[in-house]
Amino acid sequence: MSDTDVSDSSVLGTTMRGQSRLIVVLGDAQTIKESAKKIKALGNIVRVARGVFLIHGQLIKSPSVLHTLPTIFFQKAREIPSVSERGEDASSRRVYAVISYRFKNPTAIQKKRVERLVRKSISIRLRPGVLLFPVLKSKDRRRILESDETNKLMSSRRVSEELRVLGADVSRWTRLKLMNNHSNVHDAVVRTLSQDISYIETLAKDLRTQAKAPDAQLTTLRKRYSILSRRYRELKIKWSLSNKVWNYDAIKLLTRAYNLVIAARRAIEASTWDG
Repeated sequence: MSDTDVSDSSVLGTTMRGQSRLIVVLGDAQTIKESAKKIKALGNIVRVARGVFLIHGQLIKSPSVLHTLPTIFFQKAREIPSVSERGEDASSRRVYAVISYRFKNPTAIQKKRVERLVRKSISIRLRPGVLLFPVLKSKDRRRILESDETNKLMSSRRVSEELRVLGADVSRWTRLKLMNNHSNVHDAVVRTLSQDISYIETLAKDLRTQAKAPDAQLTTLRKRYSILSRRYRELKIKWSLSNKVWNYDAIKLLTRAYNLVIAARRAIEASTWDG
């Protein structure tokens, strides 16, 4: 599930070495654009993707500018901690893989397939175009991410390969430790989970409403419920691991989504219409 190689940024031809630092600018498109201009002006910085930079050595100008911008920093990690470690210190020692991707003119189909890749991996969204994956020790990976169900989740390597097939420019860096703003990862976990849960809840509520319509067709409702049920299973497989992998408890939100899915099923069962 996780990756332990040094890096995979062959498309852009730029890799991390020694004390190199990877900088990811957070925020919306305008924020990224404005921050990128300030970062490039510091010197000794290489742009490796949209809103993603590498620092090799010391900055020519004052590095204090970086601390005023919405950024997250990574550096190569020497070791991978066990997921059994808990607490603030354990969270700060986590090791990650980062994928940056971009389409020139993304189509609706490409966007839809990217969302599917995110759903079917253990990744979270740092911002549009940048995904974050956990990197685990081999024994933790086998125990947590290689069961009959969880082995369906895609690794950062697999996701990067799929993105390239879809036509995206992709870079991937792995075995990274976070150097600042640990809360950004927590916020990204909450944001990604909320988006995934919201998607399922919207499908469930819409289906429940459709089931109560006087012209509802039972065959159509059952097909739509089958899709909803499959999407919920994907959601559950991914986010039931969040406490171990991301140190975040998603049980309450998963339970809330499950109750809405069951409510939709009961509404369909109560329907007497069959198209």
